[in-house]
Amino acid sequence: MNRKAVFDLVRRLMGRSFRQSEVEALDRALNGADFSAQDSVTCGPCLRVSSAGMALIKRFEGCARRRPDGLDQAYPDPGTGGEP
Repeated sequence: MNRKAVFDLVRRLMGRSFRQSEVEALDRALNGADFSAQDSVTCGPCLRVSSAGMALIKRFEGCARRRPDGLDQAYPDPGTGGEP
């Protein structure tokens, strides 16, 4: 595999140069990728949702409340009124 071509393509898609952490993350992704399968997908580093993002999701998803164990209470399925 031609890694330079991959890096060049990603650099063009981003419209800027890589940060060192991005070079390392892309290297890890390429090292772990299985290119023998057509539908193979390797995910990069985990993305985190900010508190503002969570508030927006909760607003649109109708998140009812936070449970005593710190998790969010799921709302009933609007189609059946049953379990989420």
